[in-house]
Amino acid sequence: MNKKYFFVDSILIGLLAASGISGFLLWTLIPRRTTLRRFMKDSHIWSGIGLTILASYHLILHWDWYAKMTKKIIAGGSVKIQ
Repeated sequence: MNKKYFFVDSILIGLLAASGISGFLLWTLIPRRTTLRRFMKDSHIWSGIGLTILASYHLILHWDWYAKMTKKIIAGGSVKIQ
């Protein structure tokens, strides 16, 4: 595996976890109108923005694969997933 792909995927997983955990905490545990809630809300928003940017970059990195798979699926060919 390419080191760049590993790095991007690792950061994506971290941002996904940060966004998911902060969202869950905001939804369930953290009381309204507290400094902690504001911090968690900012963390949630910024991790979501980072996740969106990095996921877009990930899509660009693998664009050739997506294009080939789409052509195969549209053409009705069989697709083997390893």
